[in-house]
Amino acid sequence: MKALSSLAVRGATLYAAVALVLVIAQRAAGDIITSGDSSPAINTQSTFSTDGVVVGNSGSGVLSISVNTLWSGSGIVAAQAGVSGVVTVSAGAWGLSGGLDVGYQGVGTLTLDAGGKVSSDFARLGTLPNGGSGTLNISGVDYAR
Repeated sequence: MKALSSLAVRGATLYAAVALVLVIAQRAAGDIITSGDSSPAINTQSTFSTDGVVVGNSGSGVLSISVNTLWSGSGIVAAQAGVSGVVTVSAGAWGLSGGLDVGYQGVGTLTLDAGGKVSSDFARLGTLPNGGSGTLNISGVDYAR
């Protein structure tokens, strides 16, 4: 199976650069929550920092960032074959000092909505050629570069 990648931009203009950075105005209060097979386990209403984040490792996982900021060294969404990982950033931010892989070996989805921002050294969709599938959905973005 070949790696699959897709990009959906609705109601916005996307300008590509080496690093993935998407910005819009932020709201007032929010949460950072992981569920399913995600590490580390996060449930906070404030800024959170960690070395790395895996959403969907040996089982499916979900990460939701709303208004607050998650800082990590790296990020993997859907690490293993046969699992799914879903990340939604809505009026919040995920800042990575390393790279972000969406759909490393599994099926990964990253959704940026209503002010979501992700910044990383690099970002890859559908990382491995024999199985990874990555999707990036963007909506409500006023400016992206």
